[in-house]
Order: sequence, then structure tokens, then C-alpha cells
Amino acid sequence: MRLIDVALNILFGFIVITDLTPKSQIRLPAPQEIEATIIEQRYEYVIVKIDPAGNFRLEAEEQPLGEFQNLKELESFLREHGAQAARRGRQMIVVIDPEETSIVQRTVDVFDLCERNGIAKSIHFKDVAL
Repeated sequence: MRLIDVALNILFGFIVITDLTPKSQIRLPAPQEIEATIIEQRYEYVIVKIDPAGNFRLEAEEQPLGEFQNLKELESFLREHGAQAARRGRQMIVVIDPEETSIVQRTVDVFDLCERNGIAKSIHFKDVAL
């Protein structure tokens, strides 16, 4: 008898005699609403929308904060707004939301601006079709 036949017979034997029924279930703790509320209270999201002309429109909690045409004005506003958020015990996070036809360099400029000033950032992107 070849050794491969012996090895397969032993393997199938172990498979047949192995008990695969679960013995117990682990109960994971359910998320509590209080924790979610506390986490949401720690952060303040500022959405920077970039239009096709390269202008910046800022929103927070669906309320307009202002419109800016150049990066210097945007940078000073974000620094000031971040300092105010810090005084309230919250961290500001900038969410960059470029329109599909906006200039990519403007998005990169906002990323660089946030990086220079130590501002947390993220990007909101839609599905891209090539």
C-alpha cells in the first residue's frame, strides 16, 4: 500500500471522529449609547467643500461657517476655529469634500494646510469611475 493512501485514510478518520459542534457561545457586551455620545462630544467636524472654481465653503453640523477664496484666509480661520474647539475640550477634524469637477491641487493644498498646522483631516470621496 502506498503511503499517500495510508495518510488519506488517517486524515478521513480524524475528520469523521472530530466533534464539530460548538460547546459554548461567548456573549459580547452590547454597545452602550452613553459611550457613543461621549465619543461624539469629543470631536468637532468641519467640512471643507471645494467647488469647481477652487473656492472653499465651510460647514459644521450642517451650518455654514463661511466661504474663502484663498488658502491664507482658510488657514487662519481653521487655526482660530481649532483653538476655540480646544478651549471647549473638543478636537477639530477637517473633512475635505471636493466636487467631482474641482481642481485636484486645491484638495492637496487643504491636506498640506492641515498637515502644517497639525489638524486632523479626512477626505470624503464618492465612487470613482474610470
